[in-house]
Amino acid sequence: FQFLMEAFITNLFGVALAVFIIYWIASPLANYTGLSLNSDFLRSPSFWLELGILWVVSSSVAGFYPAVVISNFRPIGALRSVNKKSSGKVRRAIVIWQFMASSCLLVGAIIVNEQLKEMNERPIGINTENMILVDMPNFTNDSEGFYRSLNNLKIDLLNQGEIIDVSYASDAPGEAVGWRGGSSLIGASSDTDGGMIFKLVADKDYLDTYDSEFLAGRNFQQLSETRSVILNKKALEIYGFSNPEEALNKRIWFSNLDTLQVIGVVADYHQESLREPIKPTAYIQNHIGLKYLFVRVNQMEDINQLASKIQANFETHFPQLPFDWTLMSDQMALRHSGESQFKKAFSLFVFLAFLTSMLGLLGLVSFTTKQRQREMAIRKVLGSSVLHVVGLFFRSFLTLALVGNLIALPIVYFASNQWLNSFAFRISFLWWSPLIALGISLVIAFATTINSILKVAHINPVNILNQE
Repeated sequence: FQFLMEAFITNLFGVALAVFIIYWIASPLANYTGLSLNSDFLRSPSFWLELGILWVVSSSVAGFYPAVVISNFRPIGALRSVNKKSSGKVRRAIVIWQFMASSCLLVGAIIVNEQLKEMNERPIGINTENMILVDMPNFTNDSEGFYRSLNNLKIDLLNQGEIIDVSYASDAPGEAVGWRGGSSLIGASSDTDGGMIFKLVADKDYLDTYDSEFLAGRNFQQLSETRSVILNKKALEIYGFSNPEEALNKRIWFSNLDTLQVIGVVADYHQESLREPIKPTAYIQNHIGLKYLFVRVNQMEDINQLASKIQANFETHFPQLPFDWTLMSDQMALRHSGESQFKKAFSLFVFLAFLTSMLGLLGLVSFTTKQRQREMAIRKVLGSSVLHVVGLFFRSFLTLALVGNLIALPIVYFASNQWLNSFAFRISFLWWSPLIALGISLVIAFATTINSILKVAHINPVNILNQE
């Protein structure tokens, strides 16, 4: 009971210190990870209930085994300093567990980093360089008047020497296309030639502005081509077309729209995050749902000056709207903001968990070296060098590290693939990552424990053996 109470009291101080630390670092932690964190949790009864359960469970688990072992010591044996030597199975199991956990966390961190790197560096299929994105919400009921003003603004902006391309659309790259509905191929022999398709409203220059690749047919040539449609390659699948040329001049009925004739097919590009698959998309011209203006400029050095010029033209045609703009590069970075937040939070968790693991390892090494002082003293008397004594300790730890990493391999392989499978475009499992994790864990374990081991290796054997 005494030893259990010591465990409960020690853990209580740890819990109190943890709450105090989190209270003060919640705001900086939120700024770093992008997660929503604040000190409001202190006013939540459920938080204190869960914390109490955590304290009781962790104290019981951590304190029960040591309490039973220590309380079962025979007094006469303890007083004579004659203890039955422990097999050390529990200690070895704990070290293996720590190496296994460290390996899993390190491999996980590598996988997360490489997946996010692949997502950010993978070409999306269109050119978004030197692009300014202007919000154009239509707060009026006059869609046709809004449409005319938008085209007049486009003409004025193209007269500016620094501006290369101008276009507008209902959805911006980096976000999901919001308008979708059913469709069917006119004249098809089967009702299966059709399905759900995403409809992106744009002007005739939208696809050229982003340097989209045409696989067949042509782009819009006039604003009046509202009875024509351009499909992306993914859309060919739902209508049963085997190649882009086959789709040309076919007529497709779109729900909540009309029957339109296919005039072109463009290559697929990543409209959204790479977590999402490429969606079947139809590009149409219309005066409804337009929300964004895209302006490509020669160079981005004087971006604020260029934004001021765009604003002046914008306010001429839309005096009732606020002028709100952003860089397309910033817009594209938002695609994977959730994954970036997860990476930061996970990396921080890996660091803290690894630090805790190494502290535990340091405690176990200190205990082991204390237990093996007599053995090391006898070895030194018989001629063993300091290097040999150090090697004996690390040979045993290397074996445990290899066992821990081997146990971690199937665990981390399964867990990593489960996480990666949530992405439409994912990397393969990195088989070299467990080797990196093993190397890092061994280096850190060596740096953590070398001081304790050297103390034993350099101790005078006479001081140890005289105690026996």
